[in-house]
Amino acid sequence: RLILLNGSPRYLDDGDYRGGLTPPQLQETIARIQANYMGWILAFAPAATAASEGAGLSEFAKGLLDLSPDAALTVLGSIYEADLRDLAPHVTCPVEVLQSRHDIAVPVEVGVWLAEQLPTGTLHLLDVQGHLPHLTTPERLWPVFDEILRVA
Repeated sequence: RLILLNGSPRYLDDGDYRGGLTPPQLQETIARIQANYMGWILAFAPAATAASEGAGLSEFAKGLLDLSPDAALTVLGSIYEADLRDLAPHVTCPVEVLQSRHDIAVPVEVGVWLAEQLPTGTLHLLDVQGHLPHLTTPERLWPVFDEILRVA
């Protein structure tokens, strides 16, 4: 059994598929990182976590600061170049797709797409914000995990 939290097989828009970021937006992000890595972190971390303060935001921002700009660009490139959509129909184990209703990195449409493409996918729309609710509002996720694992 898999539990995917705001997971995405493709973060870039592609034809009718809306992954969350257009190629020009990716190029703009790369340019921002290259020009001012610290400034990008200070803008991106609160947007990704949907938090203006707190331990989750601090933990995420610290993780980004631990990377050099070159390493961050390498990681970002590998994430955005990946396209795993063709694998979804081949996943045979039960998959719980947990999707934040408001996530700047993964739109709700991606969670819906995943649940529809996975043979045993079940969508759980979460009334949480941000891409990293396990860091910022873990207390909102525990009941969902408890319910999923109890059924398993």
